[in-house]
Amino acid sequence: MEKIESKTASDIIESRESKQIDSGSVCSPRFNNGGASGDSLLVSDSKLPKTNLVYRKGVSPSGVPDAPTPKRDLDSQKSFVCSRSGASKDSFLTSDSNLPQANCNKIKELRIHFCDFGDMGGIQARFVDMLSQKFRVVLDPTNPQYVFYSVFGGEHFRYKECVKIFFTGENIVPNFNFCDYAIGFSYMDFGERYVRYPLYLFYEEDYQRALHKHENITQETLEKKKRFCSFVVSNDRGDPIRKEAFEKLCAYKRVDSGGRFLNNIGGRVRDKFAFAQECKFALCFENSSTPGYTTEKLIQAAAAQSVPIYWGDERVSDVSGGGGINYKAFLHAASFENLKELLCEVERIDNDDEAYLAMLREPLFLDSKHKEHFDAKLERFFDEIFSLPLQRARKRSRNSLSALEEGQYGRYVWFMESIKKLIPKPLRSVLRKL
Repeated sequence: MEKIESKTASDIIESRESKQIDSGSVCSPRFNNGGASGDSLLVSDSKLPKTNLVYRKGVSPSGVPDAPTPKRDLDSQKSFVCSRSGASKDSFLTSDSNLPQANCNKIKELRIHFCDFGDMGGIQARFVDMLSQKFRVVLDPTNPQYVFYSVFGGEHFRYKECVKIFFTGENIVPNFNFCDYAIGFSYMDFGERYVRYPLYLFYEEDYQRALHKHENITQETLEKKKRFCSFVVSNDRGDPIRKEAFEKLCAYKRVDSGGRFLNNIGGRVRDKFAFAQECKFALCFENSSTPGYTTEKLIQAAAAQSVPIYWGDERVSDVSGGGGINYKAFLHAASFENLKELLCEVERIDNDDEAYLAMLREPLFLDSKHKEHFDAKLERFFDEIFSLPLQRARKRSRNSLSALEEGQYGRYVWFMESIKKLIPKPLRSVLRKL
């Protein structure tokens, strides 16, 4: 019989000795290592609950991918630990932090694993937090019942018999031959197997700022704007229209580029929010234009009380499709015949203070409960999956053609990852630019 021991969260923190997690303001769900030890994954706010945490002996954590440590949980109202810090190397940790201790034995246990998420540790944290409200969550890379996976790798192909849930923050449509369920951008209906949950909803602090961005707008707000327009992009492989818009807008007035791409201020900005706050406008073009593909760019620009100049999701203001962004609060490229007309409108508003302030005073979201509606849909989506018996929860096809497709693609991903490991990083950067 396996041995089980328990510790409180305070014990865990003490075992970390002098190593601390920076609990400063973080707007992004993609985090850098916040100072945690290399053998731990901490998903926590600065205040941890006094609760029992269970280690299960005899389970090797070797299958857990090395993931950067989030600086803090995105939901500032809840905190919990999913950590191997302070544990022996042959154990992993499960959290009962949100469950009544007396009822733990009556609550369904979920053995889950996350893989191919890249540096999106905060998004994993959000999912675990949601599930732990109703279930006892065990992180089990060896024998999971459910695997959450994303687009940054092919580890998920190793897991054949479990229920697989795909999440994408990129402009990628789910392949339902590979996954049982999916969470994505697309405006699509695939019954109980799909839910739309845009990436920007994980940017909790930016969302809250954007929700209230129209409040207390005065002439002083305009006077604080020291720059004309911001542009913060690091990916140079996006649609060419992004560079074209930047160059044409620069012909009117200087656009300050603070990202790696087209940088003209001497280096990358450290504080994207503070940088955008100084600007009247923000040029925020997505990497590509696809219905439903709305990232954090538009939300972050509005959160800084600048007027977003947006190109991307043409249906972003379509309430019936789940967009719900107020078209009066930003300049939408899709509303103009061409780029020239869009930039002419930018010039007009730039020279009309009342028109500019009127746009700032418009709420960004058509419904003040915008996020709550999406959260409720995601919660129902999870309830339907995890309330089913495991065999009934599996939905993907088991026919030979689907298995063949999955096998072929899995081998392709494995081959490409193997080749990538053989190429030095500096050479990879050169090759990407070709």
